[in-house]
Amino acid sequence: MSNYVGVKELSNITGFSEPSIRYHLVYREESGLDVHVKRIGRKIVIDKDGFIDWLENGGGDKTAEARINRVGDPNKKHPNPKNDKHIINIQNGSKDFDVLYGLDNYGNLYIKNGRKWDLLIEGGL
Repeated sequence: MSNYVGVKELSNITGFSEPSIRYHLVYREESGLDVHVKRIGRKIVIDKDGFIDWLENGGGDKTAEARINRVGDPNKKHPNPKNDKHIINIQNGSKDFDVLYGLDNYGNLYIKNGRKWDLLIEGGL
């Protein structure tokens, strides 16, 4: 287990920022990093040599591809609330609120979350 380190230690060893390492951990299954990661309860530890091998074999590129496959192409047109605005009224107990949602031209359903659009359902609507 001495080869396994936490995110902070891996950041110190590799020079990658902690948020950058966490970003790669989100897409670890699709990018192949998962074979070098162990989860113990809430704690995630990474094989430091395995991470470096993964990186040298193009692992970072695989993370970018995995993000596009999971979330969608960042260059894709997202719904425009001026042109594609739909409001649904939801009642939850004594609370009553409106939710703004929209579709893009690929059939992805987005929901308005503050100032940004979050992908709710991908494709095929």
